[in-house]
Amino acid sequence: MGKIKDKEDYNKMAFEEVFGNDDDIGAYLRFQSDDLHAVFVGESPANPCRADFICDVDNVLSLIIRQKELLTKFIEHYIIGNDVLQKEVQRELVNRIGQELRGRSLVPVATYFKILRKKK
Repeated sequence: MGKIKDKEDYNKMAFEEVFGNDDDIGAYLRFQSDDLHAVFVGESPANPCRADFICDVDNVLSLIIRQKELLTKFIEHYIIGNDVLQKEVQRELVNRIGQELRGRSLVPVATYFKILRKKK
């Protein structure tokens, strides 16, 4: 049982790096609040930019949260800050989203921006 808790904590850390916690708003909101000029200035075209990151996170959300009502509640809870999700639903979403963020190499966030894009 200890391993599951450790894995949940590991996924929670990934989730919080992207969506924030009580001490930090997280990369997702921070990058969305940047103006468009700041998103692209000084970034190499060979590396992902902040707009790419936001799109990749949105893709994770649409993969994990397929029900429109649940996605609306997720946004209200984690983006707007209203407490609308039950604890068990929060725990499940944090774990699944965190796992997917790690699986897609979106965290650590700093490392994401050092990955070179590959030609298709």
